[in-house]
Amino acid sequence: MISKHPRLSPIATALSALLLTACGGGDTDTPSNDRSGEPNPLTFTEAGTSVELSYTTAAQLIAENNEFNGEALTVAFKPDNPVISGLDDFQTHHFTLTAPQSIQAPDPDKCPADPDYLIDTPYKNSLVYANVNPTAPNSGHASGDPVTSVLNGDEFSLNFAIPGGFYDMTFEAGLTFAGQTYNFQVVTPPAGDTLRDDTLEFDRSEILSKDGSEVIAVADGQTISFVSTMPIRGLSNQFKSDFELVSDQDTYIVENDDGSTEVRPVATIEVFSHSKMTKNDLQPYSQCAQNGDYLRINFNLPDYVFDQTYRAQIAWPYEEVVYDMIQQQDDDGNPVWDEQGNAVMIPRRDERNIPVVLSRQTKTQIIPFEVTTEARDTEFDAIDGAIFSEDPRNSGAKISTEEKVEELVYSVNLQGYNEKLPVSVGAKMLDPETGEQVPVTGQVLYSIDGRFFTDEPEALIEPGQTLQIKVLMPSDYVTSIWPSFTVGDQSFEWQVKTKADPELPVLEANIEFPAPVSATASNTLILRGRANLNTGNDGLSNDQLLVNGNAVDSYDPETGIWTYEADIGNYGAGEQIEFVLTSAVDSTITPFDLINLRPVKVQVEKLESKNTLFPDDAGAFSDLVDVAVDGRGGFPIFYLAEYTGKQVTELVMGSSIDKMATPLALYGSTELQKKIGGITINNYRPVTDGNYLIRHAWDGPHLRVSDLKNYPNLSVMATPDAYLQGLGNTIWSARQTAMSEDGNTVYVTGNDGLGRITMNYNLAGSPIQNNDSTTHRKWISRKTFGNTTNFGGTVSVDLLYVGEGEARTEYIVTLVQSNDASKARVYATTKKDVYDENVPMTQLNLVDSSGNPVELPDSLSIAIDDETQAAFISFGAQIAKLDLSNLPSIVEASPQGGMAIQTTETQVMTLSSSENTIGRLSAVVMEGGLPYLVATDMTESALYAIDHLTGEVVYLLQAANK
Repeated sequence: MISKHPRLSPIATALSALLLTACGGGDTDTPSNDRSGEPNPLTFTEAGTSVELSYTTAAQLIAENNEFNGEALTVAFKPDNPVISGLDDFQTHHFTLTAPQSIQAPDPDKCPADPDYLIDTPYKNSLVYANVNPTAPNSGHASGDPVTSVLNGDEFSLNFAIPGGFYDMTFEAGLTFAGQTYNFQVVTPPAGDTLRDDTLEFDRSEILSKDGSEVIAVADGQTISFVSTMPIRGLSNQFKSDFELVSDQDTYIVENDDGSTEVRPVATIEVFSHSKMTKNDLQPYSQCAQNGDYLRINFNLPDYVFDQTYRAQIAWPYEEVVYDMIQQQDDDGNPVWDEQGNAVMIPRRDERNIPVVLSRQTKTQIIPFEVTTEARDTEFDAIDGAIFSEDPRNSGAKISTEEKVEELVYSVNLQGYNEKLPVSVGAKMLDPETGEQVPVTGQVLYSIDGRFFTDEPEALIEPGQTLQIKVLMPSDYVTSIWPSFTVGDQSFEWQVKTKADPELPVLEANIEFPAPVSATASNTLILRGRANLNTGNDGLSNDQLLVNGNAVDSYDPETGIWTYEADIGNYGAGEQIEFVLTSAVDSTITPFDLINLRPVKVQVEKLESKNTLFPDDAGAFSDLVDVAVDGRGGFPIFYLAEYTGKQVTELVMGSSIDKMATPLALYGSTELQKKIGGITINNYRPVTDGNYLIRHAWDGPHLRVSDLKNYPNLSVMATPDAYLQGLGNTIWSARQTAMSEDGNTVYVTGNDGLGRITMNYNLAGSPIQNNDSTTHRKWISRKTFGNTTNFGGTVSVDLLYVGEGEARTEYIVTLVQSNDASKARVYATTKKDVYDENVPMTQLNLVDSSGNPVELPDSLSIAIDDETQAAFISFGAQIAKLDLSNLPSIVEASPQGGMAIQTTETQVMTLSSSENTIGRLSAVVMEGGLPYLVATDMTESALYAIDHLTGEVVYLLQAANK
C-alpha cells in the first residue's frame, strides 16, 4: 500500500447514502407521460460488477488478466446482453447513476510529498459514466451531456475511466436500472516499481576548464546549470518518485519589472519532460520525477559576489538492478560485436518483451553540486595602445564647423575583469602662445553600454558592458588633439590630427591594396593606391609617388589611381616586408607624408608555400561558406562562417603582423546545432546601436541573433526571443545576405526566393525578435525562382547605390544558381516600400565582349562596388566582372520583370594568384568600407583580399582544413 495514494473509502460511504435515495430516478425526474417503460433487467454474470486490477510492466495489456500498467485505462462493465430490450416502440427507460460529484485524487501537477497532493477531482460523469450506444456514442462522459435514459436497441455499459498514474485506489458507483440496483467497484494496484533504476549522472561542463581536466571558479552574475545526462527510468509508468534537494540557505534579491523586489534561493531545481529543456518541456513539479524526466540544477549567482562557494545536493533512493544478459543479435540472427571485438550484451526479455531481472538492491544516491565564484579582479585584460595610436583615422581628420561637429568614435574592448570600474576622459591641445600641451574640456566623451555620451567623471562600467570614446575634432586645419581615457587604474592617450587647409596645395595619398596586414606565396606583388592633389591631378605624375623610395609604375590623373609591382623573390620564407608610401613634391605642395602622424604603409609576409599557415596560429576550418566585415573601427574585423563546422570565427586586423590577434571561435564546439548558410553584421549602424551577428541556418527556416558585446559569454541568441523560425517568419535554407547602407534592412536569399528582414533598434535586447512581426521576413520576389524551372532559389545578394541625397537609389541584385550548378542567372530590382512577390524581377542578359551568352557554372556569391558600378561573381576558382553602369535603365525598361532587352557585359577577371592557389570561392563581399574584395575559399580554408582593379590576390588568412 502506498501512503500517498490512499484507497478512496469515502466513496463507499457517500455511495451508500446516495443509494438510499435512489428510488424515483435519483437526480433525473421520471417523466409523467406514458412513454416511460421498463426494459428487461440487466445481468452481469459474466463480467461481474467488481474487478481488482493486477500490476504489470508490460506495454500491451491482456484484457482477461485485468492488468494495469499505470497508463490511462478504461474499465467497461458490460451486461451479459448489452443490447437493451423489452421496451415498446418509442418507449424510454430512465436509469440512475449514483456516485459522488468529486473525489480526492492525485494532482498531476504535484509531487506525492506535497501537502496538497490530493485535490478535489470531478468523478461522476467524468471518471465514471454510463456509456450508451448508438443513440449517443461515447455518451455520458464529461466531454458530452450525461445520458440518463435508453431505448430499445441501445448498447449499454458502465465505464470507469482510470487516469494514468492512479495507483492503489478504489473507484465505486451504483446503478439503478429496471427496478434493480447494482454496485460496481474497480481497485487499482500499488505501483510495482517505486524506485528508479541506476545512478544519475550530470553534465558539469559549465564549471570545468575547456579541456575538462579541472574544476574552475566561474564569473558572478550568471546562472550555472547541471543537467542530467540521461532520463529517469525504472519507475512504474506515470509514478512520481520524490527526492530531496538540500542546499545552503543562500538567497539573492531580484528587482521585478514593476519595481518590486523578490527574494529567491540561489540553488533551484527544474524538471523537464525532454532533453531539449525548452519552456514547453518544463514540468509543473520540481521535487519529484517520473520516467523520461530530466533534471536541471541551477545556481543563480548574484552579481559582485566574489570567492564564494555555493553548495547543494540531491538525496534520492534508487535500485541497482542486475539483468539476465545475453549477446545481441542482428536481423539475420548473427551475434553482434563492438569495434574492440567484445560481445555486445543486452538484457534478455520474456515472452511479453519485459527485461528479465536477476536481482534488485535498494541504495541511496547522494549527488553533490558545488559552484565557486571567481576572486575579485579589477585588472582587465591587457589592451594594446596601438589600437588607438595607430588607428589610420587619426591622420587627416575632418575639422569641425559651425554647421557640423566632426567626430571619431573608438571602441574599447574590456575583458577579463569582474568588478565595477570607474571611467573618466580628458584631452590636451597645444597652447598657441606657449606651444605646450594644456588640458581642454568637452572635446572627449564616453558612452557606457550604448547610453548617451558624457564627460562626467568616475562613472562606473560593469563587466560585459561596452565602452565607446568619442573625440570631437578641432575647428582648425593641421591641428592636433591628444584624447585620453582611464578605466580603473589604466590610462590611454594618443594623438589625432586634422587635415591640411584645402585652400593650399595639398597632396593626399594612400595604399588601398593590399590590406594593412597580409601574406603571399608569390614572388611578385602589385600594390595599388590613390593620390589626389586638391589643385588638380594634372600636376601630379608617377615619379612623385614613391614606394620604398621607388617611383610607382603608373598613375592615372583622371581616377587618381596608382599601381606598383614589387619584386619580392629575394625575400625568404617568413620574412615580413614593409612597403611605405612617400612623396617627392616641391615645397609649394603640402604632402600627406609631412602631415600624417604615421607612415602610410602595409606589411606583407612572404610564405614558403600556399600550405604555410598565416598567421602562425590560424588553426583549422571546415567548409568556409561566408564572411562578414565590420569596418566601423580603424581596423576591420572579419567574421568567418563554417558550413559543416557550425562555427563563426572572429579575425581582427592589426596594425602589424606581430599584432594580429589569434582567430577566435565565438561559440562552443557543439553549441551551434544547425549548418550555417550565411552571416550578417549590422556594420553600417553606429557602434552605440550594438554589434549584432545574424546567423542564418542552411537547413530549415532558422535565424539567430547574437550580441557580440557579450563575448566571452556570447550566447547563441542575444535574448530568448532573438530569433526567427518557421516559413512564415524567415526563409528556408538561407544563403548569403546583404545589409542596407542604413543598417536597417537585411536582404536574405534561400530556397524560396528573395526576402527582406527589418531591423528594429527600438526593441530591447535584439533588433530582430520572433515575437515582433515587424522584424519578420517579407517577400521581395518568389515567382522568379520556382521549382517548376531548373532554378530553385537564390544563393547571394548585394546592393548597388546610384546617385546622392534624395536622388540616391538602391538596386537589389541577386544571384540564382541552377539546380545542377551548371549556370547562373542574375536578377535585379529597385528598393520599394511594397513588393508584389508574384511579379518577377528583371533578369540580366549576361554576354561577353562578343555578345555571346555567359553561363558562369558553380556560381556561389555576388558582390557589388558602387564606385565602379560593377558586380563580381565567384564561380569555381574564378571571378567574373559584370558592368552595371546601365542597370538603372535596364530595370526601368522592365517594370514587370522578365529578360532584359539591354545586355550586361561580363568578363572573367585575370587573378594574379600564381602560387596563392585558389580552390573554390564560396563567398565574395565588398563591405565595411574596404577598397577591395574579400573572399572565402571553401576547399583551401583561406580568406583572400582580391584587388578588383588589378586582379592581385593575397592572404588575409591561410588555415588548415579540418
